[in-house]
Amino acid sequence: MDELTQQLLAAVVAQPEEDAPRLVYADHLQQQGDPRGEFIAVQVALAAEPASPPRRAEGPGLGVGAPARRAWRAELGLNPRQAGDFRRGFIEAVTRPEPEGSRLSSR
Repeated sequence: MDELTQQLLAAVVAQPEEDAPRLVYADHLQQQGDPRGEFIAVQVALAAEPASPPRRAEGPGLGVGAPARRAWRAELGLNPRQAGDFRRGFIEAVTRPEPEGSRLSSR
């Protein structure tokens, strides 16, 4: 990751509730030909739509399918059994399935 990309990402991390740093970062990624830039921009736009039902900007219409999202999750060290929920272009929450037999018996 080059220095400018690191600085732009640091701005997103420093202001997680703000859309502007995310959109600047998204624009930079798009200029580099990275499909994640469009993904971030579309998710930010969808999140800003008032009174609309929740929609996910993860479908094939964006050209960003499951393989890309899996790769982005892997960059964060998440394994395939962990689900990472993307909100406004970034992972917001990580969940993992409960291991078999980890629940207490109801007996």
